[in-house]
Amino acid sequence: MKSSMQSRIPLVAGVLVLAMVISVILGMRARDKQIESRRLVVHTYQVLTTLEQLNSTVKDAETGQRGYLLTGSDSYLADYSRAIPKIDQLLSQLKELTSDNPVQQRRLDTLSSRSNEKLSELAQTIDLRRTSGFEAARKVVLTNRGKAAMDGIRRLVAEMIATEKELLQGREADLDDDTQRSALLSNWFSLFSIVSLIVAGALLRRFVGAQEQIERDLKIKYSIVRTLNESDDLVTALRSVEKLISDSNRWSIAATWLLDDAGQTLTCRDVLAQAPLVESDFVTETKSRTFKFDEGLPGRCWASEKPIWVVDVMHDKTTVRTNSADKAGLHGAMAFPISSGGSVIGVLEFFSDVVQAPNQHQLLFYETVGQEIGLLIARLQAQDKVAISEGKFKAIFDSTYEFIGLISPDGVLLEGNETALRFAGVKSAQVVGKPFWDTPWWTHLESAQQACKEAVATAASGGLARFESTHPAADGRQFEFDVSIKPVYDDHGKLTYLIAEGRDITDKKEAEKRVSEFYSTVSHELRTPLTSIRGSLGLIEGGLAGAISEKATKLIKIARSESDRLIRLINDILDLRKIEAGMFELKKTTVETERLVERTIEGITGMAQGRHVTLVSEIKTTGPVMCDEDRVVQILTNLIANAIKFSPAGESVNITLQPGASTTFRFSVADRGPGIPNEQMHKLFGKFQQIDQSDTRKVEGTGLGLAITKMLVEQHDGTIGVESEVGKGSTFWFELPAIFCPAPMNHAQPELDSHIRPALIIEDDDSISEIIKEHLQQDNFEVVRATSIAEARALLEQYKPYLIVLDLNLPDGDGLDLLRSLSSDEQRQQIPVVVVTGRDKNGTVQCGYPTIIDWISKPFDENALHKAFTAARQKVGPAHVLLVEDDPAAREVMRQQLENLGIACLEAKDGAEAIKTFRDANPDLIILDLAIPAPDGFAVVDVLRQEPNGCKPLIVYTAMDVNQEQKELLKLGLTAYLTKSVTSVDSVIGTVREFLDGLLPRDDSP
Repeated sequence: MKSSMQSRIPLVAGVLVLAMVISVILGMRARDKQIESRRLVVHTYQVLTTLEQLNSTVKDAETGQRGYLLTGSDSYLADYSRAIPKIDQLLSQLKELTSDNPVQQRRLDTLSSRSNEKLSELAQTIDLRRTSGFEAARKVVLTNRGKAAMDGIRRLVAEMIATEKELLQGREADLDDDTQRSALLSNWFSLFSIVSLIVAGALLRRFVGAQEQIERDLKIKYSIVRTLNESDDLVTALRSVEKLISDSNRWSIAATWLLDDAGQTLTCRDVLAQAPLVESDFVTETKSRTFKFDEGLPGRCWASEKPIWVVDVMHDKTTVRTNSADKAGLHGAMAFPISSGGSVIGVLEFFSDVVQAPNQHQLLFYETVGQEIGLLIARLQAQDKVAISEGKFKAIFDSTYEFIGLISPDGVLLEGNETALRFAGVKSAQVVGKPFWDTPWWTHLESAQQACKEAVATAASGGLARFESTHPAADGRQFEFDVSIKPVYDDHGKLTYLIAEGRDITDKKEAEKRVSEFYSTVSHELRTPLTSIRGSLGLIEGGLAGAISEKATKLIKIARSESDRLIRLINDILDLRKIEAGMFELKKTTVETERLVERTIEGITGMAQGRHVTLVSEIKTTGPVMCDEDRVVQILTNLIANAIKFSPAGESVNITLQPGASTTFRFSVADRGPGIPNEQMHKLFGKFQQIDQSDTRKVEGTGLGLAITKMLVEQHDGTIGVESEVGKGSTFWFELPAIFCPAPMNHAQPELDSHIRPALIIEDDDSISEIIKEHLQQDNFEVVRATSIAEARALLEQYKPYLIVLDLNLPDGDGLDLLRSLSSDEQRQQIPVVVVTGRDKNGTVQCGYPTIIDWISKPFDENALHKAFTAARQKVGPAHVLLVEDDPAAREVMRQQLENLGIACLEAKDGAEAIKTFRDANPDLIILDLAIPAPDGFAVVDVLRQEPNGCKPLIVYTAMDVNQEQKELLKLGLTAYLTKSVTSVDSVIGTVREFLDGLLPRDDSP
């Protein structure tokens, strides 16, 4: 029996060992299966979180696009720019995460396609808004292509989330089963090896615990992302996040801190406390506190821009709220930053009633949560800004008493305000989308429709259109309106839409009618008796009523003079009224300006002689103007009469006719009276205004003359002004538009373009001037001539000469006076001067004028003259050529060729650089390739044509075949068109020589 038992021990031992091995194997398999189940659960949470992030990011991109479309402000594109790369990143993550699920992969392919469609629509509308304006972008939005793509994205994301949630449910159930099975096998195995079970169990539980923590964190992150994605209220979203984190990690108190508007202080936005801490001193103190940078736990987190973990606040002096925390029994603490766009905008902090060791994994996890909250805040702020902009615009738009319409550049009504809709008795849907001129405001009258259509066209081309129109209201009454339509541009200068405004002027028109009737009555009732009074006084004064005494004759003359004055006053008032009411008609004809001056002087000479004042006229130009001759004579008469009144006896009044600042004639009337103080200038052209100055009160007048004069000038599209100095006199002037460009009256000049830099001869002797001109032309200079300082000044306004040849003894002054004025002119102070004069050279003169190259006495030596001209050319320096070419090799070849000619070459590789260089350097000639980076050559020429000095010689040197129509678009000054495949560089250089002849050094020059 005993031997039998002994023989069975090895068998039992073997069975036990085998059972132990089997149990180990089964236990390991169960643990492996449990680990795999947990991995699948974690994986599913990752997919769900990524899907929610994708949904939120697409929404951010759409919000940024919407804000930019509405406002045109680039600030809204920050959200859009951040979202675009993140969308691609999230789609790539989903592609990898769902690689084991064919159904989800198919949906993801469709989701990627829909996302691309949406992003394409967003990019297209943003580009159209920037380049073509609001209406062009709006038309794309109205196609609903973007809305359909967005609806598809939401549907697909919802389907994928539903599938993952279904998988999650099954996988969590499998995980529970595997966990129970693993625990059972672990317990069974412990019967065989307690020590092995403890060791293995501890290791496994530690591993499993880490896995469970990851699973919990992912659950929380998914819940947070979903909450933030679905929330449109910041406080509600923050409270939800606080609760999720507090519940999952047993935090007793949570607080959210956000930066104030100035970005200087953290203020408490919300506090969440577990019972019984809701009414604690710590919560009360937290709600009332603010923190500055690096102050307290929130301020430290703000400064570090990283999560911070405090093991025990009782041992941390930087926590600040230590006393109230001690009363509340708080110990552990943690804070993490809320960040947006790389900057901290807030802090979330948490407190616990237990001492907690730092958990680095959770800190990293909380850092990502802070970024998600930052995205929500940025999105909500963008939505708020858009909503505020829309609200303000809508409130102003609808509440104004004026009629306002928003119109597309092609004339389609986009929106009408409530005032306008009520007036017409229509709803918005009945008129929006129609051409503006086809809406009920205009269809009552064909002429009104045509006026509206023309006004829209004017505004769409960049002008302001304004007209008056009669409109019937819904109740049948007739109203008069002042209508204006003006263009509106975005930040990039693109026309976005037109605004139409209508102002009710019915009462104003009625008042004007009554005033007009009153003026008519006054005109008749005053003029009629005054005519009789004046006529009667004239008869008495003439002796037809019998002889009267000398004293009575004196009184009659006074009465007659005052009646004449009263008649003038009435005529002035009525003229003023006609002009203001728009009833003043000008009878314009073509009149020579010289005739206007002569006729005025003939009519007012008697007044001047009576005051012992001499009238002196100076005609420096002549030519025709389109004007009402009588009214311009009235303007001149008023100005000359005033000058006579204020001039002392024995003085003169100068009347000058000369070219104006632009294409105008300038008429000037200068006196040597007392002058006008600056503080009185504002009264000059006002109605019933006279200068309040003791020595002028004796001068009679109604105070209407200058007001009427100003209005008459403006009726002729002219301008009027005055220059005065107390004690030295005043000069009143006005300018009228010329039919042809006025030219100074001097000796015949060659026809030169304004960009040419000729030599200017200032010499009054014709023979000497002709000799100097021949020598200058031998040295390849173009020449213009002035015979006086006044003519020289006029030519210097037109040209910047290459050099000046100056005689000092001139009819109207000393030539050195001209040099003094040039020395203060930045544009012309460096022009070389060669003095050719009969005056002896003063040793100090040339030192005072360093631009004087040489002083040549008459009669002059011809060699000395040529030597002086050569020295002048060397002082000015080389000609400047702007070379616009994007090919570096071609640019280098052309540059070397130009520099061999002694030319300074300015280079530009694209259109923008070409325009900037032109404005900075003002070159003498341009060589332009058309196929350059934007803007292209055509656009560059178009811009230069608008520049004040843009009329430059141009050589178009391009590979393009340029037709005649394109040549017209490319013309600046003297222009040549050369084709690269046909024309060699040498031929281009030959054209440069031809165009710059006069600016290039002579071959025989030293």
